[in-house]
Amino acid sequence: MKKSFLRCHIKASVDTPAGYSASGRMHYYIRDHQGNVRQVTDSDGNVEQDHHYYPYGMLMGESSDILATARSGRNPLVPSRANHYLYGGKEYLTTGGANLLDFTARTYDPTILLFHTPDPLRDKYLPVHSYLYCGANPIMFTDPTGMVVKYEGKDVEKLKAQITEERKGKLFEYVFSELEKSDVEFTFQFGEITSNDPNKPNLGVFNKINNTITLSSELKGIYIHEVIAEETYHAYQTITPELNDVNIEYEAQTFAYIHTMKSFKLITKC
Repeated sequence: MKKSFLRCHIKASVDTPAGYSASGRMHYYIRDHQGNVRQVTDSDGNVEQDHHYYPYGMLMGESSDILATARSGRNPLVPSRANHYLYGGKEYLTTGGANLLDFTARTYDPTILLFHTPDPLRDKYLPVHSYLYCGANPIMFTDPTGMVVKYEGKDVEKLKAQITEERKGKLFEYVFSELEKSDVEFTFQFGEITSNDPNKPNLGVFNKINNTITLSSELKGIYIHEVIAEETYHAYQTITPELNDVNIEYEAQTFAYIHTMKSFKLITKC
């Protein structure tokens, strides 16, 4: 008769948003602007761990444990201490050699830069690869739940950086420079945008009354270039009277399409 065994796992530490308690001592997390745990300190402020990450979250190493790693031959990409909350502040799962990050809705593998399952909200973002992390832009965005990409930290600085990126396109640069030269003051901002169709989120809108371009925090992937370009062109239309006689929506969408394709170098002439 086969014997049955009951395996019990006793957690050696207690986790909290601020850190974890182990062996009667508290250890605290030091996070960066994206929520990544960069350091772990003791109650006296002494650094116990110093984490370094590649852009997509793969762990470079733990400075406090490099020698121990070299001597034991342990995988340097797998944390060895009680703290398993690392990139994005998410738990690093090592059971069975998984080495995955738990992003609530799905698990993420930083070594292949992809989630293991498709986005549960993929029907809302059909042009975007449903396994991508952060819409393939982990510098600008975070994905705290594995479902919706978010702008985090200093939105103004990130918006400036994104517009600077868009201005590398000649068409966008011309339109944006015309806005800068006009007497009208235009404002770019992030904000929540309501949509009449729950299956088709509104990711950007230009308000003619206060000349404000609002971008949704749910922008991801190729939509970023497309939405910014389309709404910027709508602003350009208001200072260009000769464009009032054309189909303004069609022209703005065409401009956005050409700019987006050129940004990804999918077309060479227009």
